[in-house]
Amino acid sequence: MIRCAGAVTERAKANELGQSLVRGFTTLVLLLPLSSCAFQSYQASDLDPEIVAKLLSERRTALSLLRQEQSRDQAGALSFAEAADLLRTRSPALGQALTRYRSAVIRAGIKTPFPNPEIEFGPERGFAADLASPRWSGFFSFSWALPLSGRRGDLDSVHAAQAEAAAIDAVGTLRELYLELRHRYLHFLVASEREQVRARLRDAAALSLRTALGLVEAGTATALQTSLFRLEHARERTRLLDARSERQKAQSELAQLLAVQAELLQAPALSSAVKGPKLSNPGAIERKLLEAWIIDHPQLQRLRAEYEIAERQLRLEISKQYPDLVLGSGLSSETGDKKRVLGLSLGIAVPIFDQNQVGIAEARAQRQELRSQYEALVHSILAKAELAAKQLTLHREKRRILEKEVLAAARDNVSIARQSLEAGSAGSMELLDAERSLREIEAELLEARLEELEAGAELEQALGRPLLQLAGESSLEDSKWSDAEELNKAAEREKTAEGRSER
Repeated sequence: MIRCAGAVTERAKANELGQSLVRGFTTLVLLLPLSSCAFQSYQASDLDPEIVAKLLSERRTALSLLRQEQSRDQAGALSFAEAADLLRTRSPALGQALTRYRSAVIRAGIKTPFPNPEIEFGPERGFAADLASPRWSGFFSFSWALPLSGRRGDLDSVHAAQAEAAAIDAVGTLRELYLELRHRYLHFLVASEREQVRARLRDAAALSLRTALGLVEAGTATALQTSLFRLEHARERTRLLDARSERQKAQSELAQLLAVQAELLQAPALSSAVKGPKLSNPGAIERKLLEAWIIDHPQLQRLRAEYEIAERQLRLEISKQYPDLVLGSGLSSETGDKKRVLGLSLGIAVPIFDQNQVGIAEARAQRQELRSQYEALVHSILAKAELAAKQLTLHREKRRILEKEVLAAARDNVSIARQSLEAGSAGSMELLDAERSLREIEAELLEARLEELEAGAELEQALGRPLLQLAGESSLEDSKWSDAEELNKAAEREKTAEGRSER
């Protein structure tokens, strides 16, 4: 900085510059330790792929040891209660949500600081009127910008809203994973049940084929009739392979969600694992009840949290349009003279042109966009829930007809064919045909049960709440999937696991 002085006296000393610089440097040396007390040091945390892979492999295989310590009603069968515990302690998706939650809490816990003050010092050079007597002196200045609006508090409010949104996201992720667990668990049970039924149907088809071959040798059946049973036996074998493939896929999907090895999971009997739906008539859900249920839908809760962030962000952008008050002071000396000059100043930017118009407009647009998304999502959830409820009613009625009427009629046909064979009014081929028809209806009934359970799972996911009562569940309104205390416990478990992995 160069300043021109009107006159330079002969009394200026050559050491004025040195003294001024020493004073400024001394002040800076005294202030820096005060600020450096809060400085943080860097600590490296390497991501070793071999260690991570080894740790995750050990966690995936640890279920076998856990099963040796726990007792079960069915040896080796995975109960839903155990699957829910594994989800809370092992789910990678839940771990990611908890990590985001902790990060947001840490950021919200740090209050927005005041702006840092600024210090300037340096030399000034003065010139005499005849440009023949240059002199040097030093200057020192201090300035501090103080926000006039509540911008700091508004920014803290935004961070707090983001922490609340992260907590809502973690709880929503927990609930969504719980519903997804129910879906995959039911799919695994039904797929295992289908494989067992297909194995029984294959054995029954093999028995019918052997019987038909015996009838051919006895001369009471033709080769064409025998070829039909041979074809059915081959088809049942291929259907069993398809059922086994579907069971392996369902087993793998469930293991992926629980972060365990698929071979360690075994399904209990479907009849003992599912108690039945809570709704007696899902198609007759009242509109008010449906609307009340979707209020707690995880996706809607997330959007409401994002809308609250947008509200606070708009408040922050509005507060940014007000300028800061700058307090300043300066100390300098007259060139060539011993007297010192102390100056105090107040400065403020006049917001004539820049009033943060862009930031405010974007914040308002973001708020309106979230409102539109929320309304669209409500319509979508209502439509999906209504359709899923109607589909569940239809699939339930289909299963009831097959179970109460069609299956009963097929069993009666087998009984009549057996009685006719004993009375001599019908042949063995009629009995075999009736048994084959019964097997097809049993397979069709199994598929109808699968469709009913799938429709129930879709209704659960549409409403964001459980409806089917599974064995091991104390209540469908289990608060541990939405309670903040459970979330904190899950966060502590995740933090402990990370600490072990670092060691």
